[in-house]
Amino acid sequence: MKITRYILLVLFTALLIICVIQLRAEPKQFFEDNSSKSRQELFEKGTSFIKKEMPDSALAYFALAARGYGSNNLSKEEQQICAKALTNAGYVHFFFFQDYPAAYSAFLSSNDIAEKEGLTRIACMNDLNIGNVYSIYKDYREASQMYKKAFNSAKRNGFSDLMMMAFIDLADVYYNEQGLIAPMRDELAALGSDTLPRSHPLTPYTRNVYYGLLSADRGDKMAGRWFEQAKDSVGSIHLGERYAYNADFMISRILQHNGKPAQAADRLRLILQDSAIGANQDVEAMVYQRMADYYAEAGMSDSAQLYKMKYLEMSDSIFATQKLTAVKNLTASHERQELTTQITRMTEAQTFHRRILTCICVALAVVILLMIWIIYKNRQLKSSNEELYKRNRELLALSERDLLAPGETAGVPTTAETDADGDDPELPVKSGATEQKGKLSPDSEYMRELRRKILEVMESDEIFSPDFNSSRLAALCDSNTRYLSVALSGSEDETLPVLLSRFRVREAMRRLASTSGKYSNLTIEAIGESVGFKTRSTFSATFKRVTGLSPKDYRKISMETGGE
Repeated sequence: MKITRYILLVLFTALLIICVIQLRAEPKQFFEDNSSKSRQELFEKGTSFIKKEMPDSALAYFALAARGYGSNNLSKEEQQICAKALTNAGYVHFFFFQDYPAAYSAFLSSNDIAEKEGLTRIACMNDLNIGNVYSIYKDYREASQMYKKAFNSAKRNGFSDLMMMAFIDLADVYYNEQGLIAPMRDELAALGSDTLPRSHPLTPYTRNVYYGLLSADRGDKMAGRWFEQAKDSVGSIHLGERYAYNADFMISRILQHNGKPAQAADRLRLILQDSAIGANQDVEAMVYQRMADYYAEAGMSDSAQLYKMKYLEMSDSIFATQKLTAVKNLTASHERQELTTQITRMTEAQTFHRRILTCICVALAVVILLMIWIIYKNRQLKSSNEELYKRNRELLALSERDLLAPGETAGVPTTAETDADGDDPELPVKSGATEQKGKLSPDSEYMRELRRKILEVMESDEIFSPDFNSSRLAALCDSNTRYLSVALSGSEDETLPVLLSRFRVREAMRRLASTSGKYSNLTIEAIGESVGFKTRSTFSATFKRVTGLSPKDYRKISMETGGE
């Protein structure tokens, strides 16, 4: 039982060490698999849901992939996955839910990680995304600065795809929204000298927009045709409908510059007829605003007023202009969300620590009570075993005759009981049925003599043979099995198997208690085999039934008391 106590002590110590280690770690990390592989799998799963247009599922997986972001316990690979997950989460908020404050917060958090870890491409993507949020809230100055920053970073690091996206966003902010081209001449020059990848889906669109802007800057009538070609080239571009809408805005701007505001408004009406406009409510609101301006310029006040009202309705529901009308409010919203996140983490940490301490106290109490109970039961068992051992030793000290026929040993002749002349005592001679009946009487001299012979055999090594049986005993006693049964009937509830087991166990008890000689080094199984038991299980079960102790406990107590 000492081993059991040691095992419990080791387990409890290990529990304490684990709890202390986890208390020093991030609370959430206790329940997480922090391997970059698991985060990568979650990120890829979320990306697949975006492709399936299942934004709720995508957002849930990105949140799991980005869990614990910003923690010092994360590796650079894990930080990179967190940044990408936050960027994609912002993308989902922006395009699927039109939740621009949440999108802005996600982009900003991702950008903080990217700049800290030197993740240039992710930082460049976030500059573009943050610029898109600024553009939604019509802060074109901030938006254009973010786009220019992204354009220069992409060109410097060779990110051709991001450079093209930044150029298109700049065209949207300057030309579509403000009708300006001059502020982006540096980008036009940079793009003209750059070799764009021919295989990229965005290259044809970008080239057409580039030539369209150059033509518009020169007042060339070909500008509209370039923008038409840009719309036709969207092809397999991801979110191609938004690029097509962008081309329509540019074409309408050309018409407005050419003094055709009503036709410009009618051109924008094509966007409203597109089947995908329902999933792009921000674009729909911008169309209403632009149509209101164009109709007002054309002197069509009723139409202008109608579309202005539609724009204001959508602005209130989509852009939340009553709550967030400036970039500084977006920044305040992000800071408030970050503070809320920190408070939540602190609360979770405190709750986690309290739970851990409670678990430690409960575990300690359970272990202590368990150890007390085990010690108590061990002492009870030890006392009971010692009492059984003492009783068995007393029985072992009795004469084997007491086991053979208790209460009748005085009348049983022994090998030392002979007549005065040294001969065996004579048995009365009978004949026929009378002799047969006399022999079968348990109290007859014949039966007494037969029991003496049985005792002699039981005291010999013959009984230690695994194949020893009643036939063998009858042969050794010069009798038969019928007489053996009558002879043994003088003992209470005695049969040959029971008697054989008791004599074998008695010998096993001696051998188990031996502290010297050939039996002291034998295993329990070997001792069982040496006294005639074929298997250890049979030996253990028989020994336990006869003595009340297992062979192992009997030997242990014997060693503790000094053995033989």
